[in-house]
Formats: sequence, C-alpha cells, structure tokens
Amino acid sequence: MRDSFDLVILDMLLPSENGDSVLRLLLERSVPPPPVLVFSAMEMAVDKWPPVTRALVKSRTDTETLRRHILEPLDCEPPPTALKRSA
Repeated sequence: MRDSFDLVILDMLLPSENGDSVLRLLLERSVPPPPVLVFSAMEMAVDKWPPVTRALVKSRTDTETLRRHILEPLDCEPPPTALKRSA
C-alpha cells in the first residue's frame, strides 16, 4: 500500500533537495497528486506546477493566513484559536 497525503506543505529551498524535484516526484507517483501549498522564502508562480494550489512567501505571511490556507484544501472546520489577552 502506498502512502497518500491530503496536503503537502513544501519549502522550495530545501537543504538537501530542490523543491522542483519534489514536485516532479509528486506528479510522477501520485494519481491524482495531492494539493501542494508552497511556503518558501522565494516567490513562485502557482501555474508553473499543476499540484500547487497556493504559494506563500514566508516573510509576508502571518500565522493566521498560513493556518487558513492549510485548512482550506482539507475542507475541515478550524480549531478554535487561542484567546488573546486583553490589556
């Protein structure tokens, strides 16, 4: 039995592997490939790779935005957020 994934979160600048090669591998071995959320230091065109549903730049993405884009393709209810302290 092969592993399957509901969502792949990928940094294109992996220390030991190029993100492009990971995407190529997903396209070759997964039918259909899982949705991919690129979360990286560099910008990327979403239309370059079919499984990429969203590309976010780390320096311009807050935690809530990242959380929303992780939960969106999973089609699930978000867990409650932590309560904020009032001043």
